[in-house]
This record gives sequence, C-alpha cells and structure tokens, in this order.
Amino acid sequence: MYLKTTLALICMLNYGCLPMSAEKDVVIWHDSEAKKVESGETSTDWLRAFPIGNGSLGGMVYGNVDKDEVQINHDTLYALEPDTAGYIPDAKSTLPTVRKLLANGKIKEAETLMRLNWLGRSNAPYMSIGSLHLDCHPDTIGVTNYRKSLDLSEAVVATTYTLDGVNYRREYFSSYPDKAIVMRLQADKPGKITTTLRFSTPHAQTTTFKADGTTILMHGQGPGEAFRRRLVDKVDCDGRKYPCFYKKGADGKYSIIDPSKGNIRYGEDVGGRGMFFAGLLRVSAEGGTVSVNDETLTVTGADSLTLVMCGDTSFNGVHKSPSKEGKDPVASVNKLQDAIGKIDYDTLQKRHVKDHKNLFNRLSIELGAYDSSKRDLPTDQRIIQYGKHHSDPSLSALLYQFSRYLSIASSRPGSQPAGLQGLWNKDVISPWNGAYTTNINAEMNYWNIERGNLSELHEPFLRSITECVENGKKVAKQMYGIEGWCMHHNISIWRSCAPVDGKPRASSWPMGAGWYLQHVWEQYEFTQDKKVLETHYPAMLESARFFSQWVEDRGDGTLWTPVGISPENIFRLPGTRGTLSVSPGPTMDMAIIRECYTNLLATSKIIGKNDPLLETIRKQLPKLLPYQIGKYGQLQEWSSDYEEAEKNHRHISHLYGFFPGSEINNSTPKLLKAVRKSMERRGNGATGWSMGWKLCIWARLGDPVQFGDLLGNLLHPERVASNLFALCPPFQIDGNFGAARGIAECLIQDHEKEIVLLPSLPKFWPEGSVNGIVVKGNHEIDFAWKNGKLTSATLRSRSGKACKIRYGDNVINITPEVGKETKINL
Repeated sequence: MYLKTTLALICMLNYGCLPMSAEKDVVIWHDSEAKKVESGETSTDWLRAFPIGNGSLGGMVYGNVDKDEVQINHDTLYALEPDTAGYIPDAKSTLPTVRKLLANGKIKEAETLMRLNWLGRSNAPYMSIGSLHLDCHPDTIGVTNYRKSLDLSEAVVATTYTLDGVNYRREYFSSYPDKAIVMRLQADKPGKITTTLRFSTPHAQTTTFKADGTTILMHGQGPGEAFRRRLVDKVDCDGRKYPCFYKKGADGKYSIIDPSKGNIRYGEDVGGRGMFFAGLLRVSAEGGTVSVNDETLTVTGADSLTLVMCGDTSFNGVHKSPSKEGKDPVASVNKLQDAIGKIDYDTLQKRHVKDHKNLFNRLSIELGAYDSSKRDLPTDQRIIQYGKHHSDPSLSALLYQFSRYLSIASSRPGSQPAGLQGLWNKDVISPWNGAYTTNINAEMNYWNIERGNLSELHEPFLRSITECVENGKKVAKQMYGIEGWCMHHNISIWRSCAPVDGKPRASSWPMGAGWYLQHVWEQYEFTQDKKVLETHYPAMLESARFFSQWVEDRGDGTLWTPVGISPENIFRLPGTRGTLSVSPGPTMDMAIIRECYTNLLATSKIIGKNDPLLETIRKQLPKLLPYQIGKYGQLQEWSSDYEEAEKNHRHISHLYGFFPGSEINNSTPKLLKAVRKSMERRGNGATGWSMGWKLCIWARLGDPVQFGDLLGNLLHPERVASNLFALCPPFQIDGNFGAARGIAECLIQDHEKEIVLLPSLPKFWPEGSVNGIVVKGNHEIDFAWKNGKLTSATLRSRSGKACKIRYGDNVINITPEVGKETKINL
C-alpha cells in the first residue's frame, strides 16, 4: 500500500504527468525560488510569488524551500473609520469666484483657489494582515528539480523539489466554499516533514500570537490613521483634515503632534480607533509530533501535514465603526474553523477545485499552434523572450486566462471589489493606498467580466455603487450645494465620495458615479436581466439629478460643466511656461453625462419608471457640448483646443466616448478619424494599465498592426512581472484586466448592435479558437480560425434574442432557440 502511494506521489511531483494542463497552456511556473539578492543580502521577491484568493482571503505564495511564506490579505482590512475616512470641503462658497476666474482666462488663479479650498484628505489605505511562515529546512545545499507552478484551471499553487534523495511537494489554495487558505506538505519518504509555523504582521505593536495544541491565533488591530505622504509643517496645512497628526497653535498655524511617531498611528494615539483582525491556523499532521512554544508550532517527523488558515476583521459595514461597532474577528475565525470540522485535505481540495472550475472552465482560448519549445520555458523566461516578434502567441492566451483567474480570486459575491492591487498587497500603506480609483482603474478591473463569462463576479462592484449613494449625496449637498449624488476620483471601503488630497488635476473630478453606472447598463446588455436595472435605477436617477444641476449654459444655449479636468492631464496656454489642468466642459465630462442620460432614459422605458427629472434630462441631452476636432485632427480633450503638456500622457480620457463607451463608432466617421489621430499622437508607450486601455482602442479601431506593437510593449519585463502581474510600475492589476479586454476586442465586438467575428485579428495569431465567450444579448459563442480565416462558429443563446452576426462583408440574422446550439454559416 505504501509503495502504491509513493508511486502516485512521485507522479504528482513530476509535471510530465500533467500533459493536459500543459497543452491548454494554463500553467504559470518558475524554476527558481522567489528570492532576490540586493547589496549581498538575500530577501524574498513579492513579484515572484504566486497569488491565490477566494474573493476575500488572499495569499501570495513564495514557495521557497527553506523559509517559505504566504503573505496574507483580507479584503476588508483598511485603516481609518467611516467618520474619519473623508473630509468634505466647501466648494460652493468659492465656486462663483472660480467660474469667474476661468471665464477671464485666469486659470492658474482658479486652480490655486481650488487647491486651497476644494481638496479633501488622504484616502484610507488597504493593508496586509501579515504572513504565515513555514521554516522547513535549515540546510538546502543540494536542492534539485525545483519547480513552483500555478495551475489556473484548478487555482492550486504547487512547489516541488528534491533534497537529500527525498521528493517534496507543497500545495496551496484559497477556498471559496470553505473560506480558508489550505496548504499541504508531502514527501515520498515517511517522517520527512519537519517545519516550524509562525505568524508575523506589520502591526506588531498591537498584535498578540498564541499557540495552543494544534492552533496558532493571531489577533491584532490595524492603525486608526495612516497617511501615505510625508508629514510636513506648512502654513496652509488644514489640520481639521488630520486631527491626530496636527494641532493648531495660538498663531493659528498647524504643527505636527509628536513627529517621532511617524505617519502610521495605532491605539491610544488615535483614540483606540482601527480595524481589528484575526488569523487562526489549524494543523493536522499524519505521523510525527506537534509541539508548542508560545507563539509557534513545530511539526517534527510527519509523513504529511495539512494547514488550514482562516482570517477575518471587525468590519461590520461601510457606515459602522470597526473599533466600536465591529464584529468579533476571533469569534468569526473560530466559527469558520468549526464549520470546516475535521481536516480532510482531499475533500477540501476537491470542493475548492470544483467550485473554481465551475467558473474558469466556462471559457477556453487558444492563440497559435501548440509549441512545446515555448510552453516548456518558465513563464518569466517566456516574458523576456516575447518581444515584438510575437513568436509565442500562446503567451497572450495565458495572459488572458490569468486575468480571468485573478477575477475569480479577487471578486466574489459578498466580497469587496478588486482594488488597484486586486486582493494582494504586502504593505501597511499600499501604492496609491490601494484605492478604488474611479477615473479609470477601478472600472477597468471589470471590463472583461461579462465578456469573459464571469457575470456574477460583477456583484461586488455593482453593490459598491449602492453603498456610495448615501455619502455621495452628502458630498453633493455640502460641497456643491446641489441635489443628487456624486463621487470623486478615489474611494475606499468606507465609500467616502469626497475629493482626496493632492492636486486638482486628479482630485477635482466629480464624475465617478457616471462611469461606475456604465457597468449597470453593461451588465443588463449582456445578461438581459431587468433586475440589475431595477436595483440601480435610484442611483442612476440621483446621479443624473446631480449632473442636471451641475451643468450650466455657457452663454449660447450649450450646456457644459462649469469646472472640470481631464483626468490627470495638463495643458499649456500659448506664450506661457507653466502647466494647467482646470477648464469648463472637458470632453470626458460631457461624454459621461451624455451616456448617463441616455442609459437612464432607456432604463426608465425598460422597467416602466417615470419621474419629473426625466423631462429635464430629455431637454438637456441635445444641448450638451458636442465633441470637437482640434488643430491636429485629433479629438479635442478640452473644450478649448489646448496644447497638451505631455503629448504621450498615460490617460486618454477624451476617448471615453469611443471606448469603453460606444457613442463614437462607424456611424460617426469624422470623430472616428479624430480618435485614431489622438491615438497616434499619444503613442504606444505608457504605464501598464494605460497600455491595457490602448490595446482596447486599437482593437476596436480595427488596427491589428498597432495592437501588435503595443502588445509587444506590454509583454515585456518592464510592464509584466515574472508572475504575470501587470506593472504600472509598481504592480497594478488593472493592466491585467485591460489587456484581457483588449485581446477579446481583437476577436469579437458587439458595440454597434451586431456581433462581429475576428474584427482585428493580428497576423501573429494565424490560428486559434475561443469557446464560451459572451456577447450582448446573452449569448455564448464558440469560433475557430485557421490561416487567418474563420473556419467555424456556433452560438448558444441564453435569451432567445434575435441577433445580427458579421464576418468581414458577410452578415446573417438569426433568431436562436434558448439552450440550443445554432451553427453560424458565414
């Protein structure tokens, strides 16, 4: 019996026994550990770790032989609290002056006034809980056959290696059904599993650790205040925004309270505020012994070992104090462990894989012929070798499926939406606070959800809209003195919709609600489910109410926004040296409002709603400032034809009406030409997420050559880490999601009320297939091509809605039957 088990384990350790996953090219793998050497010191390399997640509980698996680590996140662990997370400035008192200054061309003076009076406080940062450490081998000299892999189809990370004649295997996954991170350590010889287990946390000063029997409990409290900028004494510092950092002196100026305590503060320094958290590890060893030493467990001489870790926080809703009204995270993790009961690894793993495959296996994609010489390379080497010659087309398919994997791992019904870093962040203050940046990045995370056959994963994002409305109404009323609700460019778990700090070029942008609500309409178009419209109609109506009062007549009957920016771009005035950002009626403002109005009016008809505001919307809609074409033939970014200070700026906000919107299309050829000119001026270099957006636009423009040039720029070590995380830099997950939608746009489009197959197929994908991709109208489509020509296509309708399908100049109209396959002959 032991021989049979050993042979099975050896087969598991040899990935040659898994040809199916390899042929499908859904495995990311490395042949070296997640380590780097800097100044002679060896440390772990977070961007060589592999991500696991169940929507709420995430891990970054290092997979190192000697000192292994799983860095842990919970999607609700944020600093600050609802009453401190935002600061609503009073813009209404200075709005008339700002408008007058803009009208008189005194833009710099207007921006100065806005910087002093219109900005809020720094956002609440998303932070790491800490790490689980596995100290395994004191001596790793002679390790061979190392391999760490992430099978996207099963959502399991595996590390295998040989040491002293023993073959070892570790597996890691984060289970949605069981709400836990699960790990398994095995060896092909008995008694070879020895490890010391411990937790660590960056919140050490407020955290305790307790090992007892076969468990370790970590219980701590995050900071009540964390400020991502450097604390400085300055005359114009408004201490009202940061009362725990600044005090007001007799001279009316603010100074720092105890500078030695820095910009992250806990416990008594913040009145006991801060989110509590807990992690509970439970171990089950087969053979050997388990011993306790205060904060650690040591397993000695086991045949195999299973670890189950649950985590939670005191988060109890977006309007409740986690320190005063929060739930008990210790009770929560104990309850989660009790629900799992006796640890049975095989059962846990099978339940996890079944749940994951139910989502992941809905769609498959192949780009290019099978090439073992490429797929047998470690993923980091494939990225290095990709370049502009596109000799590894399947790497694009792997990148696409990795995006779907990340969606499944970071956005599940009931979880928080995926943020700037998705679910994964190793810091107390994550880059840009790990915010939901609503001027592109948060929305981009959900661009491929419907198309990628993962519609239910849209739920956290759509739910966050309704969670923002209450705060958004307060901001609209207190800041601008108008009704409805609005949202500025950064929000957090606390859904504060006020502007943050920084500069007007980013923060002074009250348009976020309109862009978020585009996703409501998008889900309806894909699913044909009226419930999503009924649920979000109040938010749509109140967003339009804000816009209807925010716009004003510019003097000729045309409506525009009185003060606006084109996120986060700047311009120059003729004869001046400085840069500016504020102006009335920037193009993106007008595109978002026009779309918001159009979708609201359509929704009211579909669900049979009527409201007096709708008549106002109907009257305003045709008066909104139209698109304009500038002196270079480009689509103007601002209402005046300003010169961009950065011609290659990363944001392409003025192209919103083309993508992700669809108001500009083949029926508006002059504007379409202007979009192309704008893209040519911007160029194909950018940050990772910007390249994702540009991929979508070049694909929709039907230009596979430019798409290919940009994809070559993206699939490069400067823009994609060795674990396939997209780099801004640093890591920003929106680049992954934007690239996925761009790849899909090359293969299928449906934004002009017809389904178009292979509209922008690059020559470097001469053959391939896609199965299970979803189009508007609620249909799934399978199709394949060879030598650049469509060879087959099948539609499975979930709605029975009639549709038009195009391939080249060939068009057919079909009325499919629900649940039946319809062959598409083009």
